[in-house]
This record gives sequence, structure tokens and C-alpha cells, in this order.
Amino acid sequence: MRIVDNILPKSAKAGAVALTIAVVLSGSVQAENCSTRSELTVLTTRVLQAELMVAALSCGQQDVYANFVNKFSDTLISNGASLRAYFKTHYPANAGPALNSFVTRLANQASGRSVTTQDYCSGAAGKFAAVMELDGQAIMAFAQRQPHANSHGIIACDQVANTEIAVDALQFPETD
Repeated sequence: MRIVDNILPKSAKAGAVALTIAVVLSGSVQAENCSTRSELTVLTTRVLQAELMVAALSCGQQDVYANFVNKFSDTLISNGASLRAYFKTHYPANAGPALNSFVTRLANQASGRSVTTQDYCSGAAGKFAAVMELDGQAIMAFAQRQPHANSHGIIACDQVANTEIAVDALQFPETD
């Protein structure tokens, strides 16, 4: 008899098995909705763009945002095309509405942070200054290092695969 058999009652063992099944099933669902690293870069760059747009409107820095858009126009245009392609691939039946909903959600999240974060505008000014020091594609790497970079809510496919491997490696006590 294993030690765990003495510690866990049968109901706890059954609960552990049920939890494992739930985790595996949720991983399978997420695997269908996961994204590649390059897709995540596109999504993360759009998060940064939404944050800067909200900062411009909330902090009266529209001219700085206009300078950002002008400086990074090629990157933003390319990223926009990649974002549209992402939504056509992942949401073929309603790509346009899904994209609009996504962009609106990002803006709403950024707006929420703008009213709840102390010294938001001074932080935004610092972010604008840092962004304007960058060149070309460096904006994408910068976007990935931001605190809310993953607020798009989409997970990397390799993270899902690692989670599934870890869950598969777990060994639970047998239920008698």
C-alpha cells in the first residue's frame, strides 16, 4: 500500500482524477485556440498600439501618437495585415466582427488602466519616449516586454503542449 493511499480518502482520489481530466480537456480546447509565436507577436504589437492610442487620448498626447504612427507606419500597416490574416484563419466565419471585438476589448482594457493607475500619464509619457527611440521592427520586441503584453488573452501553442505533457506525466493514486 502506498503512503498516498493512507493519506487521501477515496473521494479525494476521485477528485484528483476528475481534476486531471478537466485540465487535459481544457488544454485540448486551448490547443485549438492557441497561436504561434509569430502570431502572438502580431497580437502583442496591437496591444501596445491600443495602449498608446488610449494614452494619447487620456493624456492629451495626440501629437505624440501621430508621430508614433508616422514613424512606424510600415510596421503598423504590415502588422494590421497580419492581424486581419490571423482573424481570417482563426475565425473564418466572422473574422471582421471578431477582429473589431478584439480591438475594442484591448482599448477598453487600456482605458480601464488609464483611470485606475496612479500617475498613468507620466508613465505613458515615458512609454512614448521609449517607443520613439526605437527603429522599425524593434517596436515588436518592445511590445512583448510590456507589462500588459499578454492582455490579448491568447496562449502560445507550445505552452499548451508543455502543459499537456506535464499533466500526462502526473501519476495519481488508483481509486479502489
